[in-house]
Amino acid sequence: ALLRTGQIGDPGLRPPPQGYARPVITGARGAVVPSAVSLRASRQELLERTDLHGDEFCRALARATDTWLSGLLNHATDGDLRGLGLVAVGGYGRGELCPGSDLDVVLVHERRRDIGVVADAVWYPVWDEGVRLDHSVRRPGEVLEVAAADLRAQLGWLDGRLVAGDAELVTPLVAKAL
Repeated sequence: ALLRTGQIGDPGLRPPPQGYARPVITGARGAVVPSAVSLRASRQELLERTDLHGDEFCRALARATDTWLSGLLNHATDGDLRGLGLVAVGGYGRGELCPGSDLDVVLVHERRRDIGVVADAVWYPVWDEGVRLDHSVRRPGEVLEVAAADLRAQLGWLDGRLVAGDAELVTPLVAKAL
């Protein structure tokens, strides 16, 4: 069965409540472990740089976030990214991340039996960092169905870009979702 963790823009999506004890999640990579790299620390380093302002800062933060999320996805899959793509949409897709921005992402998969474990291994470290997350997990056909039925989702895909994963899966999907 497909794991549905939410839909971009769904106001009902919230990170786990304060004090929530994360369940031990096991699968292909074993238990989900905290990221060795902190997005908060990377963000703070960027904030302390006096040479970064405006759009340049936003793009630098988006690049740092891309690197961090790519590492999480690689770790979750042991580097096997076939049939899997993490897509940034909306403001994150445009590279317009501010210090308090949420991350709008879609985990697209094709015939991945481990998708629940992979998704958890990416989402939980994001929540652990205190970053707001608008996310979904979808097959390519579902991406197209949602984009056709939901204008907000379709608009998010206008700026969709691959963060990590299978470009052959995601690139045509970004074009078709419009």
